[in-house]
Formats: sequence, structure tokens, C-alpha cells
Amino acid sequence: MNSPRFAPILAALLAVVLLCGVGHGAERRIDFELDVNRSTCTFPRTLQIIARRLELPIGVEIRAGDCQMGRAIPSSGASVRLTGLTLHEALRALETLDPRYSWRDNAGLIVLRPADAWDDPSNVLNRVVAAQLPTPSTAFDALVAVLRPLGSRLTGIDAAGVQS
Repeated sequence: MNSPRFAPILAALLAVVLLCGVGHGAERRIDFELDVNRSTCTFPRTLQIIARRLELPIGVEIRAGDCQMGRAIPSSGASVRLTGLTLHEALRALETLDPRYSWRDNAGLIVLRPADAWDDPSNVLNRVVAAQLPTPSTAFDALVAVLRPLGSRLTGIDAAGVQS
């Protein structure tokens, strides 16, 4: 999703999750059966499964084309068993399986991105928008707080998110 049209939306959604608060699950164990084989979408899909099962907030940026149906990378036959691992242990194992992606724990929010995206100055998710953001009272307020500094205009939309 490198499209400039979607970049502000991705940044806003990530900011809403950050501003609304998160829980920390680094020490939680994967207490369900989970064996993973390597493919182009292994890390993003597996993290989504883990987050859903452990009820954890996550942020995921996916390389364009990685998770399209039928797309595959040459398989090394590599696989990993994640059952019984802590969240961080599982993420380290997934990073070894697919080093094209890397993750960070941002105060309890696991953020997964393409490894080269973290240091890409042209990536909108690396742009600093303000030293302090106000505490939003609604999700709409959070979107406004993030999108305005990015140059987005929210004309014709009221606080309920309804286009007028």
C-alpha cells in the first residue's frame, strides 16, 4: 500500500489505535495450535491471527502485492511452531522466517512493517506531525488531530463522520 492516496488514512488509523489506549501482551503465551509455513504473507497473516486470538491491538503495514491470492515466493520449506511461545518469542521466530518484515512494541501496540519502511523518509508513517496531540474525546477527533497536520482537509464531514 504505497499509494499516496491511502497513506494519510493508514497514518490516521494507526494514530487512533495509539490514542485510544492499548493493553500489553508481550508475556502472553500462544495457547492454541499454530504452525506456520513461509509464504509472502506469512508474517502479516500470522500476526493478525495471534492478535485476534489474544485480543491484542496491532498495526500492520503490508508490502504491495504480498498478500494477494495466489502470489508466492520461492519456498525454503521453512516452518515454525509458535504454540507455547510468548508473543515476543513468536514475533522473533516470524522475523527469522520472513526477514522482509520487522516489528516493534510501541507501549503495548505491536507494529509490523516492511523492514525497509521504518527508515524510509518518504513513508508517511515516518512523518512527525506534532510534539503533542490533544487527547481525543471521539475517534473523529483523533482523525482530525492526525490528518490536519498532514495537510488533509476534512471539509463536508461533521463530527459524526457524516458527509454533508
